[in-house]
Amino acid sequence: MINAKLVTCGLCQNYYSDPRQIPCSHSFCFDCISGRFDEESLQLQCPVCEKLHQYKSLEEFHNRCMRDGFLATMVTQFKRTQSRLSQTPSVLSSRPPSTFSHMSPFTSSTPIPRTRTQEIDLNNHAQSSSECSTPSVINQPRSSSISQQPTTRPLIAKCQSCNIRGDLIVCNHCDNVICIKCADEHQSVINSDVKREWDLCKTQFQAVNDQSIRFDQMEEEAINKARSLQTFISKKSDQLIQTVENQKNTYIDTIEKYLWTYKQS
Repeated sequence: MINAKLVTCGLCQNYYSDPRQIPCSHSFCFDCISGRFDEESLQLQCPVCEKLHQYKSLEEFHNRCMRDGFLATMVTQFKRTQSRLSQTPSVLSSRPPSTFSHMSPFTSSTPIPRTRTQEIDLNNHAQSSSECSTPSVINQPRSSSISQQPTTRPLIAKCQSCNIRGDLIVCNHCDNVICIKCADEHQSVINSDVKREWDLCKTQFQAVNDQSIRFDQMEEEAINKARSLQTFISKKSDQLIQTVENQKNTYIDTIEKYLWTYKQS
């Protein structure tokens, strides 16, 4: 079962609502983390690692608070599991809730993937049960009360984990048919699988996030270089224009001197 701490926001202590991840890879509800953003300094300090993040505008803060889709899916799955847990059949009511929250009882009305050996065992079990019954019951036609027996009783067959016959349940995570005694051990396998997938997703996300940060830095460097180049070109243009103006004035003065000398002569 998913640990409740994994789907609980560290700020509001409720299940995540629109979970967002900030650049340091910590996740919070969008409303919660938005309340921590300083609109005057355009800074955000992570409540977990206390790392300070600087933004250029409120819009950039919203854009860089990336939606954590994986975490949102976990919240949905956790709530669905809790709902299923509240409807757990009485046959499993003696077990801790966390053990079977992801499993459903395997009933006789549900098809079971059996091996040939399991089918033989079941047939032998049915045959031995019929031999123990009285002849009067065997020879009599089945009454309507017998044909309408409930089918919600867990089926007795061999567990795919320990190979011992017992009440079976089906794991919704991997569809394995296991007995109640093996459920706790199987739960640890599920937790291990979920943790492995979670760690893999976090590693992949961290790589993508780091690359995104590098792209942002490269974009900022390119913008700064473009601005510097624009400033340089503007200054050079002003200098060239001033040089042309100076040369123009010099030529005009020279021409006027020649004209004055010519008129005097």
